Amino acid sequence: MNTIFMMHTQSAIHLRIQEFKRKEDTPPKNQTETMEIIAKIICDRYSFTLSQLKQKRRFRTAVKARQLCMYFMVERKITLKAIGAFMGGFDHTTVIHSKDTVNDLKDSDTDYKNEFEYLQSLIKKQLL
Repeated sequence: MNTIFMMHTQSAIHLRIQEFKRKEDTPPKNQTETMEIIAKIICDRYSFTLSQLKQKRRFRTAVKARQLCMYFMVERKITLKAIGAFMGGFDHTTVIHSKDTVNDLKDSDTDYKNEFEYLQSLIKKQLL
């Protein structure tokens, strides 16, 4: 009888842990809206649909748009895990790499920096 009780207790604890993890993985509504706004601005600029932006394709323009999108989300203090999930299931390390790549490119390429600043101004206007 103790074994049955222990199994029941363990499964109840396991379910509570899973419930907590689901809540933790789901960003607050305002973060989701922020990610959607940023993604829409990037999609409009690069003529992508949201589903195209979220694909794991490695075309230069798609990668550039995805990296910028992730950068602006990180800048808004959204968790790396939430960004990766929103962007189509990317790992948090991909989000970090995107942020680092954008930082490097905006420091070394003036055209990229101008594009970055333009997108940054559009995003700031939308999120005020």
